[in-house]
Amino acid sequence: MEIKGPSRVETSAIKRKAPAGAPSSGFAVSEAPESHGHVVAGPGPIAALDSILMLQGMDDSTQGKAKAAAHGEQLLDLLDSVRDGLLAGEIPRATLNKLAAAVTRRHENFADPKLQDVLDQIELRAHVELAKLEQIDKRVA
Repeated sequence: MEIKGPSRVETSAIKRKAPAGAPSSGFAVSEAPESHGHVVAGPGPIAALDSILMLQGMDDSTQGKAKAAAHGEQLLDLLDSVRDGLLAGEIPRATLNKLAAAVTRRHENFADPKLQDVLDQIELRAHVELAKLEQIDKRVA
């Protein structure tokens, strides 16, 4: 359809009917019922119960990461307490004992190398601070 100006409309020729005797391309229903032998697949192989139980028993990697993050947070909090104690002039012995216990409790190795590296650096810093404080205790005693 083409519009020329506000008052003229021209339409292109539209073929309305197919000539008689020409095959139609429309929908047709066959009168003879067709009989197809439908093959239904049998049940697929069932996964072994052992493998399902094994997967359920595996530890989530997110759970391991959460434990590692909690351990790192605890060490950082204890190191902050040591820093605050150094600035105040006295570090509570309980804080040092907690730090020593937290450092000796070894965390597991993780598949994430970045997480492993951060935890190793935190533990190294804690070991260094404990060694410094032991040297100070030896000088004072």
